[in-house]
Amino acid sequence: MIEFIIPVNPRPKKNNPMILWRKQDFKVKIGARVLATIPFTPFVVPSKGFSDFENEIMPFLKRIKEEVGVIDYPCNIQAVYYRSTKHTIDLTNLNEALHDAMVKSGCILDDNRDLIAGTDGSRIFYDKFNPRIEVAISKMENYHQWKNTLVEQKKLL
Repeated sequence: MIEFIIPVNPRPKKNNPMILWRKQDFKVKIGARVLATIPFTPFVVPSKGFSDFENEIMPFLKRIKEEVGVIDYPCNIQAVYYRSTKHTIDLTNLNEALHDAMVKSGCILDDNRDLIAGTDGSRIFYDKFNPRIEVAISKMENYHQWKNTLVEQKKLL
């Protein structure tokens, strides 16, 4: 079992994403028929709050990767989130933010169901003076993967 604490205030990924515009033609179509051509293409980026959160936790996740290596086996990621506010928040969005950051840091190979088999035990609590994320990663035994992650890992690396 791998256990660690990330001393940051958890933030969700899907909180106020921004729509930006890229200078590139965007064709509005119905079937094969082009109705209009707009000189800009819209794209969505995460909110500044999530980007700041991701930048805060990245050094901790990279250190975990250096200590234990890349997780390429089915596991349960139990994350207990201690937030500094009592605002209503969705546990699945916090988990998604953590899992995506773990993939970006290289700590875990991918966040699909073959590797993250469960999030059992994940919770959200309030701690105004000590916000943090307590993570426990345990290997899942007798778990059937749909894809061979070792073959997939060679493709990604």
